[in-house]
Amino acid sequence: MIQYRRFAVLGLVSFGIACATASVQAAAQKPSAPDDAPAPSYKVDANWHPQLPVNQLIGDVPSISIDAKNNVWIFQRADTLLNNTRGAISNPPEAACCKQAPEIIQMDPNGKVLQAWGGPGWDHWPVAMMEHTPPSGPGAEAAAKKGPPMTHGQEHGLLVDHDGNVWMSGYSIDANNGYIMKFSNKGKFLLQIGSSAGVGSTPLSKLSQDPNIFGWPTRFAEDAKNHLLFVTDGYVNQRVIVFDSNTGKFVRMWGAYGKKPDGITDMRAKHLDDPNNPRFDTPHGIAISPEGLVYVADRGNNRIQIFKEDGTYVTQWVYDPETKWPGSTWDLAIPETDPDYLVFIDGTNNKLNVVRRSDGKVVHSYGRTGHYAGEFIYGHAIAIDHQGNVYTGEVAGGQRVQKWLRQ
Repeated sequence: MIQYRRFAVLGLVSFGIACATASVQAAAQKPSAPDDAPAPSYKVDANWHPQLPVNQLIGDVPSISIDAKNNVWIFQRADTLLNNTRGAISNPPEAACCKQAPEIIQMDPNGKVLQAWGGPGWDHWPVAMMEHTPPSGPGAEAAAKKGPPMTHGQEHGLLVDHDGNVWMSGYSIDANNGYIMKFSNKGKFLLQIGSSAGVGSTPLSKLSQDPNIFGWPTRFAEDAKNHLLFVTDGYVNQRVIVFDSNTGKFVRMWGAYGKKPDGITDMRAKHLDDPNNPRFDTPHGIAISPEGLVYVADRGNNRIQIFKEDGTYVTQWVYDPETKWPGSTWDLAIPETDPDYLVFIDGTNNKLNVVRRSDGKVVHSYGRTGHYAGEFIYGHAIAIDHQGNVYTGEVAGGQRVQKWLRQ
C-alpha cells in the first residue's frame, strides 16, 4: 500500500524544455543513443476516456498495458471508489449510479470497452482484495476456495505479454505478502509464481533472498525472445527478480547497483530520500530497451537505475532529488516510435517527463497537480502504444486514465 506521506508537491510545471532536473551520475558505460533524433512531444486528448457502461466507474488505476493489437488494458482498484459514487451498491441502494467496473478492462485506442473481467470470485482471483467486495463472476464460491486468502489488498502491476496472456501482481496488507498470476487473454487462470504465504517472522533482509515469497511486487517487463519476465519486487523485498515466463521458474535477481538484494533494513532510515542509497527504496517501474538494457524506476530514491539483463549495473539518473518519499520516479516506458527516449511519470510532483536516453536529460515536461485534463493527482502508471501515444493512470483520488497524443 502506498503511504502518502511527507509529500513535496511542487507548483506549476513549465511546458517544453524542462530545467536541468536530472543530476546524471556517470558510470564506465552509458546507454548508447544518438543525440540528434528529435524528441517526441505530446498533447493531452481532453475528449478521450474509457467508454464504460453508464452505471460503472473505475477507481485507482495503478497499471496500464498495451497489447500487440494496440488495445489498451487497465488494472483498476474497484474498491477504491469514493463513497459518494457508490450509490448503486449501497445497502439499500441510494442512487442509480454507480458500481465498480471489473478490475481488468480491455479497450480499443478510442476507449471502447472490448471486454472486462477479474475481481473477487473470478477464476483463482485472490480472495477479498478489499473487505467490502462481494464475490462475483463465474464459479464464485469454488474460486473463492482456490484463490490465495488475502484481505485488505491492492492490485498493482499489469502486463499483456507478446502471446496476449495477462500478468497481474498485487499484495495483501494484512498478510504482508504478494502474488504474481498469469491469465489467458479471456481471464482463464494459467499460472501462479511463488507462494502467497505471508512473510511471518522471517527477517526482511533474508526474505529478499527467497525467490518464492514476494514483498509487494509492483510491475513487469518482458523479454519475449528469451521468454523472461522481469519483476520489480517492490515495497518490501527491494529487488528485481526474473522468471521464465513459460514455466515460472526462477532465473536470477539483484538489488540496487546490481548487488545482492537485502530488503528493508535499518539502512532505509539512514538513507531515506538518498539518491546514493546502496539499496533500492521501492522499485516501482521497469522497462527494457531494444538493445536489452533494463531501466528501473527506484521511486523512493528519486532515480532511475540502468542494468544489463544479467543484472550488471550500468549507470543511474537522479531527478528532483529534493523530493521526499514516496519519490519522483513512479513508472516508465520506452516508445517504439522514439526509442532514443524514455518517458517517466512523477506522481509526487505530478509531471510527465521525456528523457533523452543518451544522457538522462529531461527534454520535455508536462503537467501539474490538478483535476483538469493534462494535470495529475498521483500519476502512478504509464504505457505507450505502437503509434507513440501515451496513456497515464492516477491513484489516491485521481481515479482516471488520460491519453496523450504524440505530436
